Order: sequence, then C-alpha cells, then structure tokens
Amino acid sequence: MFDHHHLEHSAPLPAAAAFRALLTQHHYGLAGRARISGKMLGPKLTNLAAGRLQGRIRVLVQGRTLADTLRLNLYPPADGEPGHFNHSWTGGKYARREFMAKPPGRPTTGPADLLSYLGRSVLLEPAPAAEGGPVLVDRVLIGAGELLALDPARDLDDAVLGKMLNGHRKPLWPSPSRALWREAHALYTAATRETTGLFGRLRHLEFPYEGGGPPCVLWAVGLIANKTVAATWTEGHFPYAPSQGQELCDVSRRGSEVAEYVARALERAAYAAWKVAYPNPKPADRKAQMARFDARREFWPAAKEPFMRLLDQTARGGDVDLGLRDYARELRAQAEEFLRNRLDALQQDQKGMLARARAERRFQADMADAKAPAELREERQR
Repeated sequence: MFDHHHLEHSAPLPAAAAFRALLTQHHYGLAGRARISGKMLGPKLTNLAAGRLQGRIRVLVQGRTLADTLRLNLYPPADGEPGHFNHSWTGGKYARREFMAKPPGRPTTGPADLLSYLGRSVLLEPAPAAEGGPVLVDRVLIGAGELLALDPARDLDDAVLGKMLNGHRKPLWPSPSRALWREAHALYTAATRETTGLFGRLRHLEFPYEGGGPPCVLWAVGLIANKTVAATWTEGHFPYAPSQGQELCDVSRRGSEVAEYVARALERAAYAAWKVAYPNPKPADRKAQMARFDARREFWPAAKEPFMRLLDQTARGGDVDLGLRDYARELRAQAEEFLRNRLDALQQDQKGMLARARAERRFQADMADAKAPAELREERQR
C-alpha cells in the first residue's frame, strides 16, 4: 500500500482491495519520492506530500447502529456549503492542479471536498479476468496529488488538540512507543471542553436510554511511520456517554496517573536490583543489564484491559472512586507479580537475595510514598 512503486506481485489484487488501498493513499499517504520516471514532469510529479491524516489521530464516533454512526459523523456544514465531491482526477467541473510547477495549497470547498480530496494521482491497470470471475488490478502507478491549505476551524473538526510548550495547539499524533489507550484522557478532555467541532456537537446530544452499554464509542486511529516507511496502525475504542462526560474525563486522567506511577516504580525497582547485581558495570552495558529486571514490558500491555474496564464501568454510571480503587489494586498486584518474575533471573546467592530485597523494598516504598496517587496508598492501608 505504501511502497511508492509499481505493484509487481505475481498475483493481482482484487479490485475491492485496490480501491480501499487507493482511498487510504489519498488521506494517509507518506511523504517521499515516487519511484516512477521523472523525465517528463520531474519532481512536480514524483515528490509526494504527506496526506492530510498522516501524522495525527483521526476520531470517528461509532453509534449503536450503522444509521447512528452515519448521523453522528456526516453532519451539516457550519456555513451550509457541503462543497463538491471529487469523483476522479479528470472528471468534474473543478480544475485540478497541473504539474508545470508546484502550486500552493488550495482551500477546501466544504466537508465533501475534504473527505474525497485526491491526495495522490493514481492509475490502476485492470488485469484480464476469467469469464464470470472478479475484476482484478494488475499494476498501480502513484504520483503527486492535490495540495490542501487546511482551515483548522473547519477542516480539523475531529482533531484532539493539545497545547505545546510554545503555546501552539497541535493535534494528537500516533506514537510508536506509547499505546493510544494511554492518551484516553486527551479525548475525554476534548469531549468536555471543546465548544465547536465533533466534540462540541457530541456533548449536547441526547441519547435515549436503551441499556446494554454506552450510547457511542470514540474510535481513534492513526498510522505510525518511520519517515517514508509505514510501520503499523494504532487504534483505540473508548466508550462515551455525554451524561458521564466529566466522570470519564476524571477517571481517565486519574487512571492514567496510577498506571504511569506504577510503571515508574517498576523502573526504580529495576534500578535498585541492577545497582546490587552489577556493582562495576560498563556504561555501554547498563541498558541491557537493567532490562533483565525491568517489568514494564509486561506491565503496559497487561494494564490496558483493567483501564478499559474502568472506562466502561464509568460510562455505564459506575462509582468513580470505587472503580479507581479496584483498578489500582489490580494494577499493583499485576506489577508485583511481573517484578517477582523478573527478579527470578537473579542468582540464589547472597548478592542475588540482596538485589531482590532492595528491589522489592523500593517498589513497596514507592507505593506508600506521599507522592503516590491516593488510590494506591489507600489500597496499601486496607
């Protein structure tokens, strides 16, 4: 999908799969160089700009039914102008960019234009199909496409905006080292504070009570890439109920603080064990040596399920403080088990026993520290 060159696989693609990949390229295409001949048009055609959704998290609202999902996301434009729909590069009455020079980005005419803009020039070559067989695509040629000048107030309707150190607001972006569920508090903060766009509208909707869970889910998705190489998709599904908006904001923030604190305590415990186990280490070996005792690799994947369960209980009207105490108890128990398993790598001699004792004492001291989240300290006292 993101190879930047002719599709050279011996087996052709089904047309449906090629069409889905085409739509993905238009919006998530990676910046780079198209591996096609530049003899005629040069870099105006071969230089590929990043797609409009590359580098940020896209948020969609999923309702209980397909009809609800469509209504929640296909909203009337604020100025009453839906804009034109882009059916193809050559069709329609609107002029497309030429490739004699790189043009400035053009403003969108409305949400229809934004959602269907042609971020790439794409040529699909059909393959001869057997009689009665499915339509196939044999090759794909990709070049530069349209450039947009996005209006933040209109074209970033669903963006989760956070404030940078310089005071500027930037959309939430996908991270290769931080799972998306750890940013849930950013989504719920936007849902409680934003007055315009997707979150502003969502907060004022009234959903009929039907039981069976929250009325909608915030589906956040992004593409993680290393420069011109796509790595993986990241996504998260976060339950939401407007009536529980503030509670969800509070519980996601406090739940994240608990998880982050426990993870730091595991790191400090690993350091305590390392100091005893390796009294004269080489600086270059420190990272690998500490990794033997660092249980964060097991902790973070395991912490996701309790966190998502906490959000679901809160969206259903559950008690926030009680839910957080149960959540903190579960995370601490998991962390203690993962730490014990890591410390089993120590030798069963005096130095190994001392390293284990120092690490476990460091972890328990952090759980009881005055700076620890109240939920962790309360659980320790019970």
